[in-house]
Amino acid sequence: MAGSANSRRARTLERGRFDTLFFADVLAPYETYCGSRDAAVREGMQFPTGDPSVLIPLLAYHTEHLGYTFTQNILKEHPYPFARKVSTLDHLTGGRVAWNIVTSFLPGTGRNFGHGGLPGHEERYGRAGGFPARPTAPARGGTRRTCGTR
Repeated sequence: MAGSANSRRARTLERGRFDTLFFADVLAPYETYCGSRDAAVREGMQFPTGDPSVLIPLLAYHTEHLGYTFTQNILKEHPYPFARKVSTLDHLTGGRVAWNIVTSFLPGTGRNFGHGGLPGHEERYGRAGGFPARPTAPARGGTRRTCGTR
């Protein structure tokens, strides 16, 4: 079972007094060798990949102090469902979760999410700049209305 190997790894890191287990993630195979993804797929270079964030509750259950940092691309998910996911992970881990924000450099990432390719640098970084603030705006009262007002 894959969960048991990951749980053993997390417990080993905790016994070694590591602070955090960091999960790197890519959402498309590398296309750098000969301009193709074929070598990455054939050799299994970060391919295939699962979503590392779904492992975090299992690992946190088996540890007490180890933190978990997962990588998530701003192209993968709208800010609101992402905020819900991070809030749930925060609750399940007792505050031991962190997010590594990335904007991607792999053209396949954009294609995998229906963008027809990687969005331009300005668009990706513009989205990333506002991404952390948007999910919390309603909680801060930014878009709330009082009953009876329009």
